[in-house]
Amino acid sequence: MLAKSNSVPYLSGLSLACLMWLSGCFASSPEDPLEIKATQEQIVVERSKASAPDWISLSPGILVDSGSELRLVARHSKLLNLTLGLEQSQIAALDAMRLAITEKVQAQLQILADDSGIKSNKAAKWQKLVFEGVSTVGAEKLKVRDIYYEGVEDRLARSGSPFMHYYSVYVLIAYAKADLTAIYRDLASRLAVNDDGELKRLAMAVTRFSSALP
Repeated sequence: MLAKSNSVPYLSGLSLACLMWLSGCFASSPEDPLEIKATQEQIVVERSKASAPDWISLSPGILVDSGSELRLVARHSKLLNLTLGLEQSQIAALDAMRLAITEKVQAQLQILADDSGIKSNKAAKWQKLVFEGVSTVGAEKLKVRDIYYEGVEDRLARSGSPFMHYYSVYVLIAYAKADLTAIYRDLASRLAVNDDGELKRLAMAVTRFSSALP
């Protein structure tokens, strides 16, 4: 029996601190021989879909510009409890996407700050505002676009090993690029009310940048 349907509600993200804990529990090392693709020793015996979706070929944890949206794929392997694994994989994937968007916005602000001649010692202030903006304005737009899992049988595992049969879960997170505009506008408004003249100048730069976004 290969095809199996399992529906789990999409969940909201936890804090970035929780992401660090979850990542330690689920992330597979690059050297791990038990990757998702089946070999003669590791056989896929169960699938959530008739065939694997194309998006699972995206590099895990990498933010990808896919036209009108940003995409990120999270992959968690060697999960023994499918229901719990699906739930926690969604949570970790949402947090990974939130972190990736935060890094993207911070990188853009660094460019704007450099172009505006903002002193580097002001970075900690606007970086904090970026984190707050993504956590409030941006988080509500994050969506789990799709989930796919495989049940894998490891024929090399020792008899009685819990990893004789395990699950590998892929989660696709999508974020509309148009929603980035709201994050930048929120950030500009936060910077504009600051008493620091340099941060006010950065606010104007962010406003001009966001106005030019499609």
